[in-house]
Amino acid sequence: MKSVLIVTVCIAYLATLLQGADFNGKKWVVLAAASKGWSNYGDQADVYHGYHVVKSLGIPDENIILFYYNDIAYNTNNPTPGVVINTPHGPNVYEGIPLNRSYTGHDITPSVI
Repeated sequence: MKSVLIVTVCIAYLATLLQGADFNGKKWVVLAAASKGWSNYGDQADVYHGYHVVKSLGIPDENIILFYYNDIAYNTNNPTPGVVINTPHGPNVYEGIPLNRSYTGHDITPSVI
């Protein structure tokens, strides 16, 4: 539960920073889930949610870099294949994630970073 609170606070803080009117440069966002597997479902779900938050703040896809393993949406343990939620009864945060603009699975190596 502590990690969920930290992620929520970080996303709220990020939203505040991105809305700042005094910055004229190009804004970039990097979102990374540092784990994989069904038992770490929340880490990837929070990255997907964060993507939707920064998109809603006007950050274009080409300025959002995503790192996640991508092994929960269609995991055999997922009772709703293709659906990932980050809050009980919440929306599908996996929907709309740009798979072609992300680093996923075995593509995430120290040489990429």
